[in-house]
Amino acid sequence: MASIVFAGGGTLGHIYPALSFIQQVKQTYPHIQIIFFATQKEKDLDILKHHECIDEIYYFHVYGIPKNVMKLPKNCLVNYRCYQQMKKLILQKSVLLSIGMGGYVSGISILASQACHIPTLVHEQNSIVGFANRLVLRKVDKIFTTFPNTNIPSKYTNKVVCIGNPRYDVALEAPESCYQAKSNILITSGSLGSACINQEAIAFLNDEISHMYTTTLITGKKYYQQVKEQLKPGYHYQVLPYTSQMLTLLKQAGIVVSRAGSTTLFEILGTKSVSIVVPSPHVTKNHQYFNAKNFSEQQLLFLVDEKKLTQEGLLAWIIKLEQQYDTIKHNLNRYSPPPVVQTFMKHIEVYLKKEE
Repeated sequence: MASIVFAGGGTLGHIYPALSFIQQVKQTYPHIQIIFFATQKEKDLDILKHHECIDEIYYFHVYGIPKNVMKLPKNCLVNYRCYQQMKKLILQKSVLLSIGMGGYVSGISILASQACHIPTLVHEQNSIVGFANRLVLRKVDKIFTTFPNTNIPSKYTNKVVCIGNPRYDVALEAPESCYQAKSNILITSGSLGSACINQEAIAFLNDEISHMYTTTLITGKKYYQQVKEQLKPGYHYQVLPYTSQMLTLLKQAGIVVSRAGSTTLFEILGTKSVSIVVPSPHVTKNHQYFNAKNFSEQQLLFLVDEKKLTQEGLLAWIIKLEQQYDTIKHNLNRYSPPPVVQTFMKHIEVYLKKEE
């Protein structure tokens, strides 16, 4: 049976877009087997294990560039073994096409596919190309970008197609909520969580004025217990370590406070959520800032530097956002990019025509 390999991992920002593409590929080509290459970190993810469109999943111990250079030889050896395992699987499974969605597992998978002379495509979620994708750009057949200003070297521009992030399409179709109100606040900081945003949320929720709002705080599993211990008792908030119902919570929220990962941004745009976006300063080449900058210039969201957030406090920025609320909401309702998944399918069908 012919197969397609999708590879990605490290964060949910690489997983969710892949699942959107996979679902459409399976609907269009039900006879083609979908294989997913993930990292060991994703082994407990129910959204992968129980996804009805994924036929087989393989988990790999892959490593990035270590801070301690003494670990580099060992990491390279482990990655090389994964590369060899992937090559063997790609040849065994009659793979027609290999699609990298980001993260080190994606980069190794694309290299393995290229060694097997399999057509390869990558999807770059961020405005700054990630390290794994940079490694493979020269030989890939197609480069899908999320943002029109992604820093792809000019010598590869003939291979670039800007399609956006498919999570927008999914968010757009999420059921409407009858609970949405300005006083409903959702605070989240990505699958890994953020110490800074959590601390600002604690200060806000411990302030009496926060009783004017109903707040959901998603801390990230790492920070959940320490956040709970610092909060005063109250009925005006709920605290979660993680949620698989992000789109539902976004639909219910009148105000969202979040990081600026690509997937999160497109979920915000797709659910038409008025948001304060705080880019993480700790990501590679400050890419979250550049992710959000274009949308901020279109007044689709409220972009706040982390230093300014901590200097003035979360409440001050919520008040400032409320002053621009109607303008941002109006712009969100008018925002309508081309359909992401349909564009993606149009470009991959050339590799799959012989299997129709």
